[in-house]
Amino acid sequence: MAVYYLLLIVLVAIGIFTFYKVVGRTGLTHLNVFSWTFFVEFLAMATISPFIVMDIKSANWALKNIPDSEFPLKEVILTLSWCTIGIPSGIYIAKKLFQMKNADVDFEKYIRRDYKVSSKNWYLIFWILIFSFYSYYLVRQIGFIPQIEMLGMQASEIAMLRGRITHHLPANIIIFRLVGLTLSAIICYTSFSRFLKKKTWSHAFFFFIFLTLTIFFNTLNLNKSALAYIFVGLIATMGLSSINLNMKKYVSLGVLLLTLLLIGFKLTIPHHSYSSVLTNIFGRITISQSYGNYISFYLFPKYEDHIGFRSITKQLKRVGIEPKERASRIMMKHVAPEQVQKGTAGNMVSTFFAEAWANWGFIGVLLSPFLVGFLLKCTVTLITLLPKSELTIGILSFLTYTFGLNKSISKILLPRYLIAATVISLVLYAAHERLSSSKS
Repeated sequence: MAVYYLLLIVLVAIGIFTFYKVVGRTGLTHLNVFSWTFFVEFLAMATISPFIVMDIKSANWALKNIPDSEFPLKEVILTLSWCTIGIPSGIYIAKKLFQMKNADVDFEKYIRRDYKVSSKNWYLIFWILIFSFYSYYLVRQIGFIPQIEMLGMQASEIAMLRGRITHHLPANIIIFRLVGLTLSAIICYTSFSRFLKKKTWSHAFFFFIFLTLTIFFNTLNLNKSALAYIFVGLIATMGLSSINLNMKKYVSLGVLLLTLLLIGFKLTIPHHSYSSVLTNIFGRITISQSYGNYISFYLFPKYEDHIGFRSITKQLKRVGIEPKERASRIMMKHVAPEQVQKGTAGNMVSTFFAEAWANWGFIGVLLSPFLVGFLLKCTVTLITLLPKSELTIGILSFLTYTFGLNKSISKILLPRYLIAATVISLVLYAAHERLSSSKS
């Protein structure tokens, strides 16, 4: 195995160098969608796990039942090695295609570019009304405020409450994901960029309201890491708003980020010590996000047939194709059937290639890293081709931690809620600006 570990280390080094050459200096020195996706979501949350997984396997709830003789450590290492080259290569291919059309945007120059903010507040007032009404509606539907209800509960009771809200939310889940989880965050970062541009009490008030509502929506299912991710978006907004963040400031913000994680974990597992919580956080970053990588290679196709396109949408029934559950759900049912039945376990988290393998086998593993890098570059470039404004900064800030590699490949290929929220927010913003200019 030493040869495989060495191969991974060498290719990670080559991948970082290639990433730097393709993305530029901001990919290494600024927190943005490129650096977070590659260094945190991929390197930290996926490539570290092979070096520690065997030490924790025997006692790990998700991996302990995989026989050592069938444990796919080699397959995961080789796939990770391939991805370290494939993701930057996908970014490079997209960059070259945009350059051929003279449409590529230098991200470092874009960050330093000035941006405009609206002279009127009607756009923000409209969204405050929408989000406030929707938050009231959710509380009425649930019957209580979950973040308050969980106080004083045992960890097992909190887990059941979280499972109930996550899988049985008494509201339309599509609207909740679009309005509560996506649009609220985008508008929150939009208002924050406006405040950074013009530091007035009114702008601070708007930002505080949006931040409060965004925290409410994102922690409704008692998600332990939601506060930290929102904070990541705020840091990204600062960088995109031309706020100079040196290493000292990043360290301070990193300490604050860790504090938010501690608070989130301590609230949901109140009887654990702080040292236990810190160990939990370290495990969540370095190993927990990649359990599904090993389970996928173990499970498919030996115990479960490759899924193909049957998990993309349930609407396949209309064309005579029987849909199938997502790979993440199948994997969770395999390792924790009782918890799934009780509603305390949902989907198995994994890096994107785990579902690519479960769906399409070797061809999925071969092509998915290129597709991910390609789509990452295309998505960012298309947004940066728009005039830089408080709203485009808000969209890019949200994209920083939501483009994500630790989710299904189908969600990366077709981010429905991001597309819908981007279109809705841009159209309404354009209408607001046109009305404001016609009245002035």
